[in-house]
Amino acid sequence: MSLDFTFNTVLASTKGFTTHNVEKDPLEMMERTFVEPPKYPGAIELTQKFPKRIVGCDGRLVGTSYSNLVTSIIPAFSAYLHQTSDVQLKFSDESDRFFTAHFHRFRRIKKYSFFRLMELEFECAWPFASAVTADDNTQSGATKGKTWTETNNGHTYAYPTITITFNQSQSHIYIANNNVSGNRIDISKSFVNTDILILNSKTLNIGLNGSYSPAGLGDGGNESAEYIILGTGGNQLEVGTDDGTLDIDVQVWYRKEYLS
Repeated sequence: MSLDFTFNTVLASTKGFTTHNVEKDPLEMMERTFVEPPKYPGAIELTQKFPKRIVGCDGRLVGTSYSNLVTSIIPAFSAYLHQTSDVQLKFSDESDRFFTAHFHRFRRIKKYSFFRLMELEFECAWPFASAVTADDNTQSGATKGKTWTETNNGHTYAYPTITITFNQSQSHIYIANNNVSGNRIDISKSFVNTDILILNSKTLNIGLNGSYSPAGLGDGGNESAEYIILGTGGNQLEVGTDDGTLDIDVQVWYRKEYLS
């Protein structure tokens, strides 16, 4: 199989770079934070968090001549690598997933008149590889206590964007994942017909009709304010309310996450 990669949707091979080897080492274990209270016989774990990840590849940057290499190929390749924000990085040997990355650094292995052998490193603050094709499921006309199953076939938790379209006036709504302990979000505010509420579990953002709108988060019901996550396998999601009735359309959109 011929190796290549795309960075910000552009193939590296179109920039004169031939990929020889891809480096995706196993994801490091979670970093754990502890406190050691006085007179307590041990430590208490506060957090677990995956560290940022480095992925990379080895290859050869080639020009037609020394002049072409140093005046054309290298500057163009540098501009290609140096993006102003994180972009998608996808390797051809796993074309069903991508990393969210920025170029970190390179190491020149050997220097010749019209080509360079080098190692490229990309830094990923989001340590997982995300599915290119997202899962997208809509429950139309969901009523009070409606449940359904979302199946996550990735390697770890998925972080969905949940879009709720209101088909009637509403003063309270909740969403819960009955397969993840305590995973429920409650919102109490004055919704009206055609309002669109978006809950983004990856960015921890809540919006109403296109504007940031956190008011009412955690109010009502169980007073829960935990954004919904999807564990591996089946997840029974439930929508409900403290109001008498409920009529909403619920879209659940997410990308599976891989540890590779």
